[in-house]
Amino acid sequence: MPPKGKEAKKGAVAGNFKAGKPLKDILPANSKPPREGQVARMEGEPEVSRSYGFEPMAVLPEWPGNEEAKAHDFKAGFEQDENGTVQKFTEPEPVDGVGQLHLPPSFNDFTKGEPVWMRPEEYIKEIMYEKEVQKRRQEKKREYRLRKTTRKNSLMALAAQASPGDVDMQQQQETELELLNKAR
Repeated sequence: MPPKGKEAKKGAVAGNFKAGKPLKDILPANSKPPREGQVARMEGEPEVSRSYGFEPMAVLPEWPGNEEAKAHDFKAGFEQDENGTVQKFTEPEPVDGVGQLHLPPSFNDFTKGEPVWMRPEEYIKEIMYEKEVQKRRQEKKREYRLRKTTRKNSLMALAAQASPGDVDMQQQQETELELLNKAR
């Protein structure tokens, strides 16, 4: 709301704030505004064409069929012990940075030092161990609660057994008082 006694300036938009110059006054007469999605180029800007090449993924061969797959020896080329067990795959040592893992700095905070890489079997064993520990803790809690409730129930039963005796004793005292009152 404009202040009292002052009128708004001519040509100003309602609200009494300064209006900017119209766009037609700023731009030259022969220039057109750029269309949507088109980048305006400055004079003297170099022409740069960028192309991002990539290697397409190799096409996987067709599945030969279940019979051929069953007949194929997938263990061929792997080292075996005297017992016939296959050796686990081990990563080759990195040479001149090739084959070396590059992890972000936050990963060091997560591992708190040197990471220990585990194979899936070891990881699954660790998870199973943690679940077993958690199950035992829950079992201990359950046993503790059970002992607590049984102790509480036994105390309540003792209290319940004591109260009928107290009631009998109280009734006996009342009857004795009544007899004494009648005798007087």
